Amino acid sequence: MYLIILSLNPADEIFLSKEIVHLKDKFDVIFISRDRDKYDNVTIETSDGVKSYVIDDPHAGRTRWVMHLFLSLFKPEVWKDLIYLIREKSLSFITARKLLFYSASTAIDSQKIIEVLKENGIALKDKFLLYSYRMNTGALTIIKVRKHFNNAKCIARAHGVDLYEYRHEKNYLPLRRKILEELAALYCISTDGKKYVDRYQYEHCKVEVSRLGTVDCGIEKIDFSDDLTHKPIIVSCSRISPEKRIEKIIDALALIDDQIQWIHIGDGEAYDALKQYAHEKLDVKPNVSFDMVGNMENREVSRFYETHYIDGFVNVSSVEGIPISIMEACSFGIPIIATNVGGTGEIVKDKYNGYLLPADFESKLLASTILSVIHNEADIFRMRQNARKEWEEHFNEERNYKLFSEKLSFLFT
Repeated sequence: MYLIILSLNPADEIFLSKEIVHLKDKFDVIFISRDRDKYDNVTIETSDGVKSYVIDDPHAGRTRWVMHLFLSLFKPEVWKDLIYLIREKSLSFITARKLLFYSASTAIDSQKIIEVLKENGIALKDKFLLYSYRMNTGALTIIKVRKHFNNAKCIARAHGVDLYEYRHEKNYLPLRRKILEELAALYCISTDGKKYVDRYQYEHCKVEVSRLGTVDCGIEKIDFSDDLTHKPIIVSCSRISPEKRIEKIIDALALIDDQIQWIHIGDGEAYDALKQYAHEKLDVKPNVSFDMVGNMENREVSRFYETHYIDGFVNVSSVEGIPISIMEACSFGIPIIATNVGGTGEIVKDKYNGYLLPADFESKLLASTILSVIHNEADIFRMRQNARKEWEEHFNEERNYKLFSEKLSFLFT
């Protein structure tokens, strides 16, 4: 049976490729993507059990784009969402434009995907699954594709930015209700995400939690805890963007008088400005050293964790889905300090495998928590064990993706 996977964000391929390893054991996989020329780290290519296709950006043909924008004005689902926006007093140029763009782009993308399916000999009455990796325009696109086939079913995953409306301008994501009406199943990567979906009314869509995971690189083998020359290390790993609030880590370090080293892994448009801020705040602190190393490939991050004794991992985001970076750190038995936002509290259990901070924490609280991770040896030994245990039980990639593959294989039984 065919499984058609649509992923419109090339950055997702590094995660989706790990799923495909298990999915291709049960399905003939056709992977469809877009905008790959804008991203270097694409990982999914045609191989045994997988065919890979790239479709053009829907904006590529100006005449076609304008035509579909116009046709969107006559679609019942668009008017239904417009009425919803009026009722919620949220109708504006921004929300109306977003709605029309959703409708037009999915209409164009669906036509291209139908051509790919026909090219592969998929007929009107064939049974197959259409899978959007996110609950975004991809989910609406596969719904439009399904209307051209009698026995197809649509499923999607729901992560963070594609799910939580409050993370968007005007608190709006188009056609949420339409998508839930038409999907056979939606797999949320966190319990928090499922609770959010349950706010909507849906009748036929099966909504479940299906967690992501990370590969097992083995728990830390190097222990410098008895080395008097060891300088405690804390690590943060994320892109540099406003919601990640890396500057708050810098503010907390500026309050610490103990010896400490901070490593940040990740890049972003504000990298230079943030590095300058770190120098201004921390160069006057001889006890604090830092290194903002920029982007690392996933295997390089794992190698770093394998060869260094990391005292703690810090994530102070204002919003989250359920962070892969925290899963990775837990797999190495690293205690976590994180804000209790999104699904983070499903990985980090306060005082069990780390510490949870309120989203609006003060710098003094973060500073004192970092000191607890560095100095409270008895509790930290227990937390290191619990971090690894939490990962083994809930975020083991191989276990979780096998379960997901099995779930999909039963959708037609």
